[in-house]
Amino acid sequence: MFVRALASNLVLIDAYKQGAIMVVGLYDYHAINDRELSFKAGDVLLITSRDDPEWYASLSLSLSLSLSLSRCVPSNTLTDEYDS
Repeated sequence: MFVRALASNLVLIDAYKQGAIMVVGLYDYHAINDRELSFKAGDVLLITSRDDPEWYASLSLSLSLSLSLSRCVPSNTLTDEYDS
């Protein structure tokens, strides 16, 4: 468990250094395929790409979710940039 958490944190730090931004889910979203990321209202996500204005590539900051794969989320379900 410790190794997975450490690896996940390294993935997040690397993404953040490369210009990723943090956002917050406005409401629950349930993925409909394995390319999407499910999240709950209030979850903080790290957006790694906004190449498509309707679907962002993202990582979840929740350790309960897989952090090793970037998954898509609909952009209209998120706040603007998260202010910690």
